[in-house]
Amino acid sequence: MKIIPIGVGSAFSTTNYNACILLEIGTHKMLLDAGSDLKYMLRDANVKTADIDAVFISHLHNDHVGGLEYLGFMNYFVDKKKAKLFGDMNLLHNLWDHTLKGGMESLEAWQLPEGIKVGALDVFFDAQPLMPNESFDVGGVTFEPVQTTHITNGYYQAQSFGLVIKTKKNRIFWTADTQFAPSQIRSLCQKVDLIIHDCETGKFKSQVHAHYDDLRTFDEKTRKKIALIHYGDNPTQQAEADGFYGFLKQGQVIEVE
Repeated sequence: MKIIPIGVGSAFSTTNYNACILLEIGTHKMLLDAGSDLKYMLRDANVKTADIDAVFISHLHNDHVGGLEYLGFMNYFVDKKKAKLFGDMNLLHNLWDHTLKGGMESLEAWQLPEGIKVGALDVFFDAQPLMPNESFDVGGVTFEPVQTTHITNGYYQAQSFGLVIKTKKNRIFWTADTQFAPSQIRSLCQKVDLIIHDCETGKFKSQVHAHYDDLRTFDEKTRKKIALIHYGDNPTQQAEADGFYGFLKQGQVIEVE
């Protein structure tokens, strides 16, 4: 399996595109999130929308789902295929009702399948809603969603999910967006070979992303496993010198068995 970051930036990045990972699993191509910069990320990676077999959505912020309208319309009108769309069952419901419906529901009658009056998520994607603690498989690789803490609103925790990715020989944890959660990371670090971790790099700590300074407090063994993504433009920190795996770069290829 190849892990290829095709975007590594934060929501406000103007040079690194939205954080997005392309997985090449044999003949399968899968996206981890699909932010609003998706068309440019795919162009730069020389990947066509028709090549995308599956997408996993972590949460509903635009820098993680904003490219789905483009992908869905390309799938339906141009490619004539449906990518599988994985995500928590409630998340996918809200994805359509609160994010995609406004731009994708209204279609001319001749554009819709027979018997269908308006667009819906299943018109554009092969939706694969996941029950709590339900894993899924793509090309022989197993994916286990892990809920992370990203945004809280009073006593409510907005849904956000990372993934434990299991190949034949390796285990990877992708956090997607997460606050600094040392207990969760220390626990998972014992079970995985690599952690692809959300990382804020600016002077201002938003409290909804893990900040570089907080991640530096991990012990040396843990830092060595942490590859940093979702960072700001032109970070001044020296990640490798500080003992991390490093900042992931757009187009970088990590091969795992």
